[in-house]
Amino acid sequence: MEENKINCNLGRIFFLLIIIFGVLVNFIVIGANDYRMPVKTDYYINTLEHFSYQDNSEIKLWRLSDIIKIKLFSLRLHISLGDIFIFLGIMGTLYYCVKLIIINFKEKKAKRKLKADKKEKEESREEKEALEELKKIKIFED
Repeated sequence: MEENKINCNLGRIFFLLIIIFGVLVNFIVIGANDYRMPVKTDYYINTLEHFSYQDNSEIKLWRLSDIIKIKLFSLRLHISLGDIFIFLGIMGTLYYCVKLIIINFKEKKAKRKLKADKKEKEESREEKEALEELKKIKIFED
């Protein structure tokens, strides 16, 4: 069980590093483009956090910007490579957290079962001793 816990902790650390890498990638592209994330779109965006562009030559580190288009029903998303790393890191961290919770639950369940078995054995031993005492008393009474 301890080896599984160590593997879970190492997995969580690994995926936390992936999250940090994704944040760093996004920070680099944002820093290189006047502290706003470039978004490659056909429509105009100009906010404090984002701005749109059509021509790759206008943008520094354009391959790290929001160039991946995802359309879910009527929802349009633009994500970057850094966003993918962040998402994968979060999913991996959650996986190892849940796995660790399950391992701890199984370990506690096994400890409770051992404790119950030990208590049951002690009770059965006490019953046997009590029966032997009763037999001795009967022998002396006869």
